[in-house]
Amino acid sequence: MNVASCSETREIDARAVAEWKIPSLLLMENAGRGLAEIFLANAARLNGDVSPRRVLICCGKGNNGGDGFVLFRRLELLGVDCRIVAAGTPESYRGDALTNLEIVRAATSQNPDKLFFFDGSSQAFERLEVELTQADWAVDALLGTGATGALRAPFDGIVAALNRSGKPIY
Repeated sequence: MNVASCSETREIDARAVAEWKIPSLLLMENAGRGLAEIFLANAARLNGDVSPRRVLICCGKGNNGGDGFVLFRRLELLGVDCRIVAAGTPESYRGDALTNLEIVRAATSQNPDKLFFFDGSSQAFERLEVELTQADWAVDALLGTGATGALRAPFDGIVAALNRSGKPIY
């Protein structure tokens, strides 16, 4: 299997938008849909053909987080109970990630407990721990190909909690 590097992946996305005129929002939708299909196939296989009952999706502020928002919608439509930890304030999201965050906010308006914004407070860490305890799986949609250097807050705390949780992380 050939695997694209981070720079190659960014170049493929840029060419898809610039040369092939594929809207970046459509690329994000396709990525989230593909993630849902692959996740469900692998999660069930790794869990003795039992589909996950609850999934915690941790979403960053960029396009990887936007992919996670699409994943949330797709899994929910397939009957999987999901929760989202958004690693930023609502105002910190931009572009396609913001568009998909707004879709998730509308979809969860009747059940606001499905989405919470992680502000790094002790209450946010407590909530993250509770959500991890109740989840069968966690999804790391925090950072993508643009990430460089050491993890900074709030990502470092979320990643540490994910790693401590003992949950399978996708």
